[in-house]
Amino acid sequence: MFINGFQNLVQPTDTFSLVEAFSLSGTFENIENGERLMTSDGFGSFVVNFGTGSAYNPNQVVISNYLAIPEASAAGLAIGSLLAGLFLRGRLRCSINQGC
Repeated sequence: MFINGFQNLVQPTDTFSLVEAFSLSGTFENIENGERLMTSDGFGSFVVNFGTGSAYNPNQVVISNYLAIPEASAAGLAIGSLLAGLFLRGRLRCSINQGC
């Protein structure tokens, strides 16, 4: 979860080492190494790397490659604008060609 608007500052190139140990073993219930995990607040997701096969130090839990999720209202506005544009384009074509 982000605090103080940090979700607006994180870049896809940022990398965060959350845990470093002498040795890591085991797995997480909700994620495998190299998979993408949503943030609990829904603002975005990170790729999580840890253990054997990690793209980083296998003794670290690292999150990287942040992907922001657009706000639902912004996505709705974009889709609505696109549909309105298509509707108006069709009406304009109809009125020019046939007076529909």
